[in-house]
Amino acid sequence: MADQEPQWEWKEFPDKKISPDLRRSRRSTRRTRHLWKFVLWGFVGIIGAFVAAVGITVWGYRKDLPSIERVYNIKPRLSTRLFDRNDQPFYDFFIERRVLTPFEKISPYMIKTLLASEDRDFYKHWGVEWTAIVRGAILRPLSGRRPQGGSTITLQLARLLFLTQERTIARKVKEWMTAVRLERRYAKN
Repeated sequence: MADQEPQWEWKEFPDKKISPDLRRSRRSTRRTRHLWKFVLWGFVGIIGAFVAAVGITVWGYRKDLPSIERVYNIKPRLSTRLFDRNDQPFYDFFIERRVLTPFEKISPYMIKTLLASEDRDFYKHWGVEWTAIVRGAILRPLSGRRPQGGSTITLQLARLLFLTQERTIARKVKEWMTAVRLERRYAKN
């Protein structure tokens, strides 16, 4: 039996042969796949670096933030009223003529008008509207138009009550952080 030849014979199947064109296309597919992996990992790296930079910035500025408890102790500049001897007002001194009005006495139409003109998405965002910031600070100048702010009512409150009017990136970051803290702490109404 050892001297018998095997009954089958090894032959190279024609479908196992790879044409040079197919070899090239497989190589280019591998290159494309490697290129896409490189682009994907580069994108993940950029996003990771951005998140790390934001985290370091927030961590660095958090100790410089004002106490938001000051919202309860607001002392706006009101007018000073002088009265005569008959207890009749005869003169008001003021820089800005303001009158304190309880929230319940403000007309709902006034609130809707203010929100429509200042911050349409007031009830949708959490203090900072990032899309408006990107649109106003980046996209408008790229299209040749003047930069525009993406300020929300909460950002304006944070700037006016707690921060200075200086125009620096540090103040802007503190303003964003304070606005987020205000939104987390207090109800919108």
